[in-house]
Amino acid sequence: MNCIPIVIALSQRGVQIHSPQCSACVSGMESTDHMLLKCPFAVEIWNQIWDWCGITPNKFSCLKEMLTYTTMIGQCPKRTTTLLSIISGAIWGIWKERNDRIINNKIHLPGIGV
Repeated sequence: MNCIPIVIALSQRGVQIHSPQCSACVSGMESTDHMLLKCPFAVEIWNQIWDWCGITPNKFSCLKEMLTYTTMIGQCPKRTTTLLSIISGAIWGIWKERNDRIINNKIHLPGIGV
């Protein structure tokens, strides 16, 4: 899952990195799971999404676990597809916000950036 060019994946590929910390919370190492699920910025976004979808939030250890859970609670193919589309959009939004923060020095609040 570390194919996304985040700090840990880049350093494993030999790219020199200034800081391995998450640029949003500066308290954790930037990994795929941290950036998309565990960072307080991402947690706030997911909580808003789960609330909006009427789903009890869960603490997931990895992205695959969240996608599996979403598929199981979908109840029907149409709802599952809708939930997975919402999740895909949120992942893209979190990634875009992270890049905006690093590349353009722009900082957004959860919900506004995504």
